[in-house]
Amino acid sequence: MAFSATPAVSTAAAGAASAPHTVVCSVKREAAVSRRAALASLGAIVAMAGASGAPAGEEEQLKVLEDKVGDGPQPKPNDMLKMHYTLWLNDFNGKKIDSSRDRGKPFRFKLGAGQVIKGWDIGVADMKVGGKRRLVIPPALGYGARDVGGGLIPPNSTLFFEVELLGINK
Repeated sequence: MAFSATPAVSTAAAGAASAPHTVVCSVKREAAVSRRAALASLGAIVAMAGASGAPAGEEEQLKVLEDKVGDGPQPKPNDMLKMHYTLWLNDFNGKKIDSSRDRGKPFRFKLGAGQVIKGWDIGVADMKVGGKRRLVIPPALGYGARDVGGGLIPPNSTLFFEVELLGINK
């Protein structure tokens, strides 16, 4: 299945660099490629991979809530990113599932290489170092219909991430 994405930005307070704004990315699944080919193209996933279980043609939206715009450089595809994250289910006040910040160990991954769920690759691509944002990731861009962690993350869960871009290695 192929994905096509169209981002749109809505700014809460025009001109305010640190004002919260929302980016909505509409993703439409098309039945142009087999499920097996789509899974293969996502590559090896580092503890947070997924294939969508949503029906073909269903529209899903990634929501990006900007909490702090960074003042450092912006990553490019294949850059190694160093990030802190916290994951909740249901909402940002729901059940906390995991947090690199709580462990005191940042998470590292290569941007655009399929090492993380699609919602992360899309949702952090335009961040700047020092930036913080919240991502609301629908199942189609998260783990899909898979049960992750033996029931820790149920199938078709919407994921709520708070992310902070700490650094970029080329």
